[in-house]
Amino acid sequence: MSSSSDSYTAILLTARRASQRHARLAAVIVGVCLVALAITGFFDATRFIEGAPAIAQLASEMVPPDFTRWRSWVRPLLDTLAMSIAGTALAVLMSLPLAVLAAPNTGPNRWVGHAVRVLLAAMRSVPEIILGILFVAAVGFGALPGVLALALHSVGMVGKFYAEAIEHVDPNRWRPPAPPVPAGFR
Repeated sequence: MSSSSDSYTAILLTARRASQRHARLAAVIVGVCLVALAITGFFDATRFIEGAPAIAQLASEMVPPDFTRWRSWVRPLLDTLAMSIAGTALAVLMSLPLAVLAAPNTGPNRWVGHAVRVLLAAMRSVPEIILGILFVAAVGFGALPGVLALALHSVGMVGKFYAEAIEHVDPNRWRPPAPPVPAGFR
């Protein structure tokens, strides 16, 4: 009876130590977050108080919404829609060959597949706004930099989705069906 009691005590002691370790880790994480908030000025109440009139002005302009100028919104909305459709179409077209190279079962070798997967991850990691700024510097203002930024960022995501889908395809589906064998040759 005492051996089961000792093992139960050991289990409780181990669980208590793990719980204390987790509590210390959580305290360290909370402490680091509080220090980061303090460094950035989050606890400076005067900044929030000084910014309150600007927030109030913005809120008063938004609520209630003013739809008297809705005709001036149509063209920018159509431009935005066209940019998203064009960027997505380019992304789909550019990502398919990359996905075939990235998928282990269709790529030429594992080094090419790994390099393309790293490229796709790099494309996904750069936000569209940063790509947009780069493309504005490269091609100027207008819809084209937005289309290129959306396309390049989306190539990373769509290429990854395609590569994973290609990777999970049943290998038997790639092979042509066997020709029928005449009854006399079976």
